[in-house]
Amino acid sequence: MVFVLYGWGLFDSVTNSDIITAFWYGLKHDISLASYCVMLVCVLSPLLFVGVKWYRYMVATVLSIFIVIFSLVTIANLEIYNSWMSHIDVSIFQFFDKTFSFLASTNTIDILLFILGWVLFSGLGVFVYLRYIHTKLQIITKVRWYNVLLYIVCGALFFIPARGSIDVAGMNTGAVYFSNTLQANHIAVNVVWNFLSSATQSNHNQKENMFMSSEKAHEIYHDISNERGITSEYVISKTTPNIIFIMLEGVGADITSTLGAYSGITPQFDSLCREGILFANVYAAGTRTDKGVTAMLSGYPAQSQKPIMGFSNKVEKLPTISKILFERGYNTMFMYGGNKQFCNMNALITTGAFKQVYDIQNFDNSLRTFKWGVHDEFVFQKSLETIQSSSEPFFAFIMTLSHHEPFTVPTNSKFKEHGELAPIFTAAHYADSCIGDFIRQAKQQPWWDNTLIVLVADHANTKPGKKTHADRERYHIPMLWIGGAIKKPMVVEKTCSQIDVPATVLNQLTISSADFEFSKNIFDSTYSGYALFAHHDGFGLATQSYYQIWDSKLKKYIAHTNTSGKDSLFCKAFWQVTIEDFLSK
Repeated sequence: MVFVLYGWGLFDSVTNSDIITAFWYGLKHDISLASYCVMLVCVLSPLLFVGVKWYRYMVATVLSIFIVIFSLVTIANLEIYNSWMSHIDVSIFQFFDKTFSFLASTNTIDILLFILGWVLFSGLGVFVYLRYIHTKLQIITKVRWYNVLLYIVCGALFFIPARGSIDVAGMNTGAVYFSNTLQANHIAVNVVWNFLSSATQSNHNQKENMFMSSEKAHEIYHDISNERGITSEYVISKTTPNIIFIMLEGVGADITSTLGAYSGITPQFDSLCREGILFANVYAAGTRTDKGVTAMLSGYPAQSQKPIMGFSNKVEKLPTISKILFERGYNTMFMYGGNKQFCNMNALITTGAFKQVYDIQNFDNSLRTFKWGVHDEFVFQKSLETIQSSSEPFFAFIMTLSHHEPFTVPTNSKFKEHGELAPIFTAAHYADSCIGDFIRQAKQQPWWDNTLIVLVADHANTKPGKKTHADRERYHIPMLWIGGAIKKPMVVEKTCSQIDVPATVLNQLTISSADFEFSKNIFDSTYSGYALFAHHDGFGLATQSYYQIWDSKLKKYIAHTNTSGKDSLFCKAFWQVTIEDFLSK
């Protein structure tokens, strides 16, 4: 409430009902933070054996310190949000090496008011705690072993509300997002919870990947990536087609017979390749689903260990193809059989202007037979029903899920001759059959002739072949464009990236892609073709003529072909430019 009142003028676009709703959604963070505090009190319970009074003293001291720190974060956030329009996080520490210049730009009265507010807020918090809450501990006069055991068990039970769920998607900042209005979502965020969360996701280690001066990195990057942005070939026959993005979970190019060495695993995809536009040399931005989502929707490169999806304040600054299309009259839909909170995806979903969002919560409990959620056949069925009831033009983003560990699918096991790969191939075959069924049904619909469907994998897998991050094929994924809006089948051999999808699609619609700085138009004849990708310990680059893969721990290229001149530095320069952009958001 203090946050809303202090920044009242910043929330003109937020309705009164949204403000009330924000407090309701924000309870998730409040409960999570409170649960962690209760867990701490319970964890300290073994100190009762030292002495009851000493235990009460320790609890009072620790929680009072927390109140003072939480008050500092809360009060500091008031002015920081007023200036930055984003909540305080650990990135504030990057200014601590410039303390004097920071203070020089701050009014002395503001500093004094800040200190006064901190003291008053902290004092009130400590007083309320000691007077009305801590006194409850006075009932503890004797200590018995089963009392301590009970406290520890109770503390363990609070782990569930602290984490926010018992499934694979834990609590994150995006969990409280509910509106397409950013400020409404910001009201819902518990600023202390957000600050502590960002501390566990610090991106300061990204600065270790600075290989040259910023000026030099940008010079090399722009010298090579000097595309004119001119579409040399239009492959879509419609000016305002319906667009469906289908993200294929974990499908590497190597398990298709069209691009790889295995036959019979993806027969539907391989068959569709003959009637669509196949991009033969596409590389994923990273090795995780969340990195694939930001690549496809925002055209943004992946990071190594701390992906941008985990930072809601950064996600809010990303462009999205869904929002651009929504602003041009498209109905937007997001379809997923898993939890939309996974990896903080909800932050991108809500800021991406998706008007209809379906995840595991929208499916009957009887369909939740998979660790990760609902299998693909039911997701495609729901997608088809939703599209049927939507007016044109529409943009749908469908995420598949079944081809994921533990690879348990509702079909008989196949490919037993492949041994340990049999479950993986069986899951891939099942997921492929679901795609085939969806396409067959889509072809019967009146909207098919005006539709472009983009099939792209989110990332490849280590199997088959036990590929490591030093293997180029670890990042090679399939991309296929099909639909009635396609002019003619063709194969595009140019090396390109998953992040090029937004710019390429938008340019086919003659819509500017200027907001997507790193996304390139594949059909631009001046685009030479290259793909930057990230792995857990570094990054790499693939082009038409060479590739390089860098290991940040070893501080060397662990795989590469010979290059010379600026080409030899392009990989590092490109990576550094993206990291600088990431840190600046």
